[in-house]
Amino acid sequence: MNLVDLRIKTEIEATGCTVSMTQSIIKKTAGTEWIEQRIRGASLSIDAPDRITGLVEIVRYDESQKVACSGMYEATFTQAKTFNSGASP
Repeated sequence: MNLVDLRIKTEIEATGCTVSMTQSIIKKTAGTEWIEQRIRGASLSIDAPDRITGLVEIVRYDESQKVACSGMYEATFTQAKTFNSGASP
């Protein structure tokens, strides 16, 4: 049986109304770690208190770390509304 370990690393930096974000999915197989996927938004804008927009690049890599596919996407992130159990809004 081949068990796979995944680790997700997220880095976010906010300066004024600009945010940069990088998220990497790091896979470990047979004792070797490699980046399987990376999402990067170099210059995202805080448009409203609950919304961030901008271009993000998504890149998937194969086990030899060569680009398997990639693309640029216009993204909108909307703040999730969550409540703790028993709490009221």
